Amino acid sequence: MAKMSDAELMKQVRNLAASNSKSGVARELNMSVQTFTNRLLAAASSLGEAPPKFTRKSSAAKAVKPKRIHTDKVRSAGQAGKALRVIIPQQFFSSLDWKAGDEIRMRKSGKTKIIIEKT
Repeated sequence: MAKMSDAELMKQVRNLAASNSKSGVARELNMSVQTFTNRLLAAASSLGEAPPKFTRKSSAAKAVKPKRIHTDKVRSAGQAGKALRVIIPQQFFSSLDWKAGDEIRMRKSGKTKIIIEKT
């Protein structure tokens, strides 16, 4: 098969890019993705055109259910062992829509319950 000119390559790629990803177009033209990318960028720069936009087909993202129960052991924070530390998962902050710099207030409610409020 003879090598296509830059103009022919760009024309074919524009037609195929509307419905295919970059790897799909490379497969249609019987090239490896790396060779196709190199040829496309060389052709686009020699013709003074921008490379076409390819479709991005991604699998539908599954909705991740947040974990309702989180268990952790209380650990000492330093060598002296006076301060205690526990991990709070990041999804708690995102579900409450808390950002860095927000002021919070902690108070005890009963013997074992702690209430943390955004002020």
